Amino acid sequence: MFTVRLFRLSIPALVALFVVACSTDQVNVDAQRLTIAELNTSAGYVWFPAETQVYSPRQEFVTDIAKNFTAETRAIIFVRPTCSCRGTQKLFPHVIKTLTEAGVREDQIEIFSMRSNQDKHPHADRISLSSLPAVFVERAGMVSPRMILDEDFNGVNADSLVATLLR
Repeated sequence: MFTVRLFRLSIPALVALFVVACSTDQVNVDAQRLTIAELNTSAGYVWFPAETQVYSPRQEFVTDIAKNFTAETRAIIFVRPTCSCRGTQKLFPHVIKTLTEAGVREDQIEIFSMRSNQDKHPHADRISLSSLPAVFVERAGMVSPRMILDEDFNGVNADSLVATLLR
C-alpha cells in the first residue's frame, strides 16, 4: 500500500522533471573576462602556457603590429576554453603571444571566456559572434569590420593575421 502511494506521488514529480529537463530555453550566461595572468593559471586553460611558449611570431609582423597598435587600439578576443579545436588551442595563444611580443599592454587586450557564442558579453551592441574563437580590433571606439576566425588560421599565420587586422 505504501509503495503504491509513493509511486502515485512520484509520477507527477517525474513528469515535471522531464518537462523541465527537455526545455529548449537557453540559460543566458555572462562571458567571463580574463587577464593573461589568469589564463596562465586557470584550470580551464592548462594548455595555454605551453602553447604560448612554443610559438615564435615572425619579427617583421611583430614590428608591424607594434607600429600600428596605438594607445587608442584594443584587441577584443572571445574564446571557449573547453573547445579542443586548433583555433582555440593554437590560434588564440599565438595571437596573445604575438600581441605581447609587439609590446601591446595587457590593459589593451580584452579576453572573454565563453561557453558558447550566445553568451552575453559587454560588446554585444557592436559585436555579433557567429563562432569562437574570434578576434576583433577596436580603434577610437569603432570595431573593425574585419576579424580573425578559426577558418583564417593555417597553423602558423597568427602573426600575419593580426598584422593584417591592424592595417
